[in-house]
Amino acid sequence: MAVNHIRPVSPAAASGKVAEVYRRLRKDFLVVPPFSLHSPMPDILAGVACVCCETLCSGRVPRSLKEVVATGVSEVNLCPFCIEAHALSIDALVPAAGLIEEVVRGGRIALVDASAQSYLEWARATRTQGHALLSAPPFSSEEAPEVIGTALAFHYINRMVSVFADDSPLPLPKALGPLAGLVRKLGAPFIERVVARKSSPGSWLDVLSHKGDPESVGWARGNPTLACAFAGFEATVEAAAARFVPAEVRAAVSAAVSKWNGEEAPMGRAWVEQSVSAVEPALRPAATLGVLTALAAYRVDGSDIDCYRKTGAGDEAVIVVTSWSSLRATKRIAEWIQ
Repeated sequence: MAVNHIRPVSPAAASGKVAEVYRRLRKDFLVVPPFSLHSPMPDILAGVACVCCETLCSGRVPRSLKEVVATGVSEVNLCPFCIEAHALSIDALVPAAGLIEEVVRGGRIALVDASAQSYLEWARATRTQGHALLSAPPFSSEEAPEVIGTALAFHYINRMVSVFADDSPLPLPKALGPLAGLVRKLGAPFIERVVARKSSPGSWLDVLSHKGDPESVGWARGNPTLACAFAGFEATVEAAAARFVPAEVRAAVSAAVSKWNGEEAPMGRAWVEQSVSAVEPALRPAATLGVLTALAAYRVDGSDIDCYRKTGAGDEAVIVVTSWSSLRATKRIAEWIQ
């Protein structure tokens, strides 16, 4: 499970806040690339861990259905790593839930259980503004914050993983590709133990470095814990962006995202170049990376990050511009879900 283009802090070398977050993740989840890739910015790492654990690992909605939601979101965001990771989790729950019918590596899944399939279809619909399923969800208003929070958490994570992580959580040599199914089966008992873990609601809020305004998280009404988690994460990322991402870059990314309704980005790079054309030339590499991360993260390649690094950006700046842009796209999606 390699992380590319940055140097995450390893668990063995971690200290301070990173070490504390890793310790908690080992208890409630796993120290995996979607988290560890944020480690050059400890406060953002803590915020990501908070929103994920508060949505996925606690609450009343079954973990299996949240994994289904995470999978559906990952499909529409074209994130092979996340599709396979969450399909592995669903697969591990088969004896208890009987959910999965088919898993296509890097593709779409089908579910036996009709209720679970309705969650999957809803999750796929979250990428499309005005989709009919968004006004007729398969869950109750009391369950809505947990399910919506899970979807939004993975709209964010998919983008970061697409930029930095390998395509599979089980990267096997090509010659061993046919053994992927066996590896999944052998790993199922371990994965089942992981996905069975639960944390108490609110137990991660103390890791947030900023509180934010819970009232601004409209979709989380009725669930103060999730409102605080997402508001604190947003405030943390905004504070980091104020340090590392020039206002002109943020404005260009925001303008591009505000016009987006969930559609796939056009082929080629002309649309990106147009989005950043008014930006000062020295700042265009940052704006280009930001726009791509927000609207077509799977198209980011090493050259985009290298161009940004040539402006003097280190790992911290790379994480902040991609994190802020991922969150900006996620907040846009939240506008039409709530």
